Order: sequence, then C-alpha cells, then structure tokens
Amino acid sequence: MPASVRSYTVGTGTGSSISVARPSGVAAGDQLWAFHSCDDETLVGMTAPSGWVSAASLNTDNVLPTRVWRKVASGGEPSTYAFGQPGNVGGAVHIIAIRDASASIAARGATLTSFGTSTPTPTVTPAAASHLEIRYAAVSTILGATTWTAPSGYTMRGIAQVDGVLGSASATRQIASSAPSGVKTFLRTPNTISVAGAGITVSIASADLEPELPPIPPFTPGAGSALYQYPFRRMVGDRAYLGHLDLSGVSFERRDSSPGTFTARVPITSTKIGDQIDAIIPRDPAALTRGPGVICCEMLRAGDYWGEAWITGYAIRKSRRQVPVLELRGTTLEGYLQHVLLRENLEFTGVDQIEIARALLESMAAVPGADIDLILQSGTSGEPRDRHYKADDNGTYGQRLAELGEVLDGFEWTIDSRAGSGGLERHWRWGAPTLGDADAEHVFGSGSYGGDVLDWAIEVDALKGGTHWQARGDTIDDDASTEATPLLSGIYESAPHTAAGWPRIDRLVDRAGVTVQQTLEDYAAGWAARKSGAVRVFSVTVAIGKVPTFTPNDLGNPARFVLSDEWHKRVGLGAGLNARHRIIGCRVVPVGRENGKDEMQLIVEEQEVT
Repeated sequence: MPASVRSYTVGTGTGSSISVARPSGVAAGDQLWAFHSCDDETLVGMTAPSGWVSAASLNTDNVLPTRVWRKVASGGEPSTYAFGQPGNVGGAVHIIAIRDASASIAARGATLTSFGTSTPTPTVTPAAASHLEIRYAAVSTILGATTWTAPSGYTMRGIAQVDGVLGSASATRQIASSAPSGVKTFLRTPNTISVAGAGITVSIASADLEPELPPIPPFTPGAGSALYQYPFRRMVGDRAYLGHLDLSGVSFERRDSSPGTFTARVPITSTKIGDQIDAIIPRDPAALTRGPGVICCEMLRAGDYWGEAWITGYAIRKSRRQVPVLELRGTTLEGYLQHVLLRENLEFTGVDQIEIARALLESMAAVPGADIDLILQSGTSGEPRDRHYKADDNGTYGQRLAELGEVLDGFEWTIDSRAGSGGLERHWRWGAPTLGDADAEHVFGSGSYGGDVLDWAIEVDALKGGTHWQARGDTIDDDASTEATPLLSGIYESAPHTAAGWPRIDRLVDRAGVTVQQTLEDYAAGWAARKSGAVRVFSVTVAIGKVPTFTPNDLGNPARFVLSDEWHKRVGLGAGLNARHRIIGCRVVPVGRENGKDEMQLIVEEQEVT
C-alpha cells in the first residue's frame, strides 16, 4: 500500500511549551512528523520530547523560527507531547501520523521563506515514485479569523491560529510519480500581508513500491516476437497492480487534443485464464474494487510505454462450440476528462491560455476521486485570454479544455504515458499553436521495390467544412420580461475559397456557456482559418520496425512521406509524393493472427510542413 495519513492533531499555546495530543490510532512503525512554528527571533529553545529527531529548520527574517521533527512510533506512545519554545511566546505544532511509509528510504525535504499575501511551499525531489507529500505553511503577525486554502489537489490536514501572533496550515497528497511536483501555494482569506512566511515540503516514500513487470517472453508461437505487455491497475488512488492479460485483437489509438479508443479480446480457454480475468474483471458484479470504470490498461512495447486506456466496458460472449471470449473497450485518458463536470466558478482575465488550461486541470485534481496524477508541462504561450466558467454550465473539464485550445492562435495538447522510476507516469503535454518537434526526422515510403507503407487512404468531405463561420454563445440578458437572445459573433469568411468559386456553405457552431463577445469572435476566426473548405483526411498505414523512430508519444512531429504509385506519379515526370506532414493521430494494431506485422495507421495533417 502507498504511504498515507492515518490521523493528525494540532496544538497551540502561549508560553514556554505547547502540549499536543497524540494522533488517534497510531500504531507501532508509523512515522510521526511534527511541524512547530513560534513568534520569536531564534531557533534556540525550540525542543521536542525524547525520541524525536530534528529533520529540518528555518527562520524567516528572525521573526518566525520553524522546526520539523520526526520519530517512528513505538507500541507505547504517550497521550500527549510537550514541545518547548523560547520564553513567553505564541506558537503552534502540527503532528501528522503516516502509515505504510518506507523504513529504508530516507525522506526528502525542502524549505522556502516568503513575504506577502500568499505562502508558497517549495518543490522537492521525490523520495520514491510512490510517495506522500506533506506541505506546511506558516505566517507571522496574523490578525482575526483567517481561512486557509490548501494547494489544488492537496487535502488539508490541520489549521492553527494564535491571533496577533501567527497562523499555520498543513496538507498532504499521495503521488505516483518520480517527477518533482513543483512549487505549491497556500492561499489565505483575507489575504493580508504577513510579516514573514515559511514553507516546508517533505516527500515520504511508500513502503510497498510498484511491483516489477514480468519479463517479456522471447517468442510466442504463431504470433512472432511478443513485444507487447498489458498490465492492469486501478486508475486513481493507489493505482494498485491487478494483473496481466494476454490480449489479442488489440487496437488502440491516440489523437492530439481529443480522446482515442481501445479494443481488445481474450479467449477464455481454461478456468485458469478465467481466474486471471476475475482478478481484473470480476465475475461477481458486487465486487466494486475492479472492473470497467475502475481500471486502466497500460500498453508497453518492448518495455516502453506506448499508451494507457481507461477501461469503460466489456462483453463476454460464447458462440455455439467456441469458448467464451472477453471483449474489452475503453478510451485514452483524454476521454476521462470528458466525464468530470466543472463544479466551481473560475474567472480569468488577461491570463495566458496555458495557465488557464493548467488551472482547469488542477481544479479537476482537487475534485474528490478525479485526481489522475497528471504531471503538467510548464511554460506559457504568450496568448492571454478572458474566460469565465460557471459551475452550473454543465460543462466538463475535457470540453472546456478542448474549447480553450481551438480558438485562433490556440494550442494542442495530449496526455503521454512515460516511464518513471516506479512505473507509468502521466504527462500533460502542450504545444502552441501546435504540438511536436519541428526538427524530428521520420521517413515512411513505398515504391516499386517495396517499403514500410502498407496502404494509404485519402478521404475528402466538403460538408464537414464550410466557407462562412459564426459562433453562438449564451444570452446575458437578465430581464425576464424580454425575449432572451444569445450572443453571436460576426461572420468570418474564408476569402481563398470564395475567390476560387466555392458556393456559400454556412456553419453556425454553438459554444454553450460563452458570454464574452471577443471569445466568440476568436472561435469563429479560428474555424475560418483552419477548417474552411473540404475536410481532407490523409492516413497511411505503416509496418512498425523493431526500433521505430515514431511512437504514440511523438504526436505532432512531422514525417516525410515518399510515395511512388499510379496516383502520385505524374505522366512525363515520374516523381511521386515527397512531402513532410505533421502526424496528428495514430492507431496501433499489434501483430496477431489477422496481421503478420506490427502496424500503425498514421493520421496526417493536410498542410505540408516546410
């Protein structure tokens, strides 16, 4: 099990010591962490009871000495602890009891001093990929009742206040990632300026780290090299490992800025295989800790993560004389974002669109049960936006994120699966205006002497595009006596198409919840610039080599396509297609009975990359 909070207590007082109750339910082997701040000029005189060891200390401007203490609980812990402090001063102590913490991996910590209306806590290098973070903040000279808000995604564990002297707060979060989680800030209401602030972050490794994946078998009869593995885990929380399945008929896809699909099946040829499935997909519908909605399937090729699917449904069928077959279906994590409603009001004025996107994802992480441990790419795009999201608009986080990126000069994004020291990590990656490494070199070709392109297709549909675009939002008229009229953008024309003789094809697109005129103008302008004319989809299916240059985590990269065939050649010229296009989606079909090679269908952006 990952490290977690068993219980916590807080004590305050004025004088030479503070008495703090033992956290409830403490068991032998639990780690106890104490955070003590007082209103004085020196750390001298701040002491802990016998058995406690100093773990960290800092003093902000000689007005807010703070110490961190640690001990491993024994079987006979006292009912209270007395922490000493210098002279007749005010102070507060937080004690947090941690269970299932590693006894062999040392905790890691960091400190940060601050001044102002908010109190940041520093980033810290994780003690292990599976770890618990404690964030502690304290400020001096705090007057009157103060409300503390924990950083997004963190659970508040304690708040202490000694009026006119100081205030402090502590929060925790379970994290399954070896990447630092960055600076996190506690907010205070009212946000009066503090004389001094102290921020401390501690990372505590879990005792039960992720299990090692079984080795890849060198060969599988009838299927060629067995490069693929499919471990299943719970999707959120402890992300516990449930088992592996030998899947067949697998197909999974990735798309930039939108969900991809996953399908697979398992022939149930024995009760042993049935029992393996039962550990992941329960026979008993009353078993709620596994099955569709709860689990994810990780896709690894030759040990590298190529994706992750949230399993949303299954069917088991038996036909006549055949064995039962389990059929799985799911979506990538981009699809999960479409199933969590935004239930808080969020206001942004002149804020970079990427900062708004991160704020949306952090807001989702703070929703109970919706934290999928995304590691958010830093940076900004230089495009400020105004956005006003209302809790009663019934929009999902995925919907709002997609809408935010589709305006003129918007951005693309995806969720990549990458290997960390403890297993899979989920990275939210963005690019403005597009994803990808412009300098990447991938080449796919076919000709008279063969090549890695197996087939290709071009589909064109004029009715999916348009020549004149308009966006419609919500009404902002609060007068019930008059007819409500929704906001409309201006009409944006694609001049190149109308000049070329296209008939007028109007597209009116609704954007529910939008009440800002300029936002609607940005939508319509963006669609006119990018989606006018006939929608053209160019797809190429290629054979995947043993060590391919392109993987599903490379969406957005350009590739050179060299095709020489009866369509692409020209009479008298001989040459075929030789052009660079961005790859904006892919669908992987691992080797199986239906196909003798690993295959990947590439969805290619129409515009050539120069």
